[in-house]
Amino acid sequence: MEKKKRRRLKPEVKGILIFLIVIILLSVSYAIYAHVTEFDYTKYLNKIVVTINETQINLKEMSYYIIKVEETGDEYARQYNPESPTQYWGIYMNEVTDSGYVSDLARDSAMSYCIRDNIYAMEAIQAGVELTNDELSDVKADAASTYANMTSQQREVTLLELVDLELIMTKEALAHKYMLFLANQESTSTLEAVTLLYDVGGDYYETLKSKYSIEINERVWKKIRPGFITIN
Repeated sequence: MEKKKRRRLKPEVKGILIFLIVIILLSVSYAIYAHVTEFDYTKYLNKIVVTINETQINLKEMSYYIIKVEETGDEYARQYNPESPTQYWGIYMNEVTDSGYVSDLARDSAMSYCIRDNIYAMEAIQAGVELTNDELSDVKADAASTYANMTSQQREVTLLELVDLELIMTKEALAHKYMLFLANQESTSTLEAVTLLYDVGGDYYETLKSKYSIEINERVWKKIRPGFITIN
């Protein structure tokens, strides 16, 4: 009995099938990659992102600084491209002191100012500098105003409550008071002293900072992308 001849696919049909198989495989691979690399910000809020001596700062507390850099950046982003503000965060900046993508620079800025406030707050406590009752009342009022002005997205993503803001902003206010305390001892203007000596990048601050043990959790921190977290 004569064997049936095998039906061979036409070259063009075979090519189409191979193309479809490749597309399917690529789609599956991308889905797996996206699942593995997906970063759910809210699930990481309790993760420690930086340790300063014995003080541990989690992502939830850091969210206060992320909100600040995103709000500041968003103003420029809407000026840069009102139709597509997110484009601004992908611009590569090539400045004399800092270079990098805006989103990365904003992330660095949030970390820098969080570290600064914590260091100066510690220094203030050691020096016996405290907030007065009136200053504490002002902090509570500012915290209440900040919380009231937070968008629903900011609240949902960061889970920051009023009590969290009061604690963070109290530390921030204490740090700022101590910076002014130091600056008022200089012969130059307070603003100039703060800028040149006591703020991030200032000679006094950078020397002081070097005396602290600072460990950043890069595994988590590098996943943070300001410009795409708490703003639309």
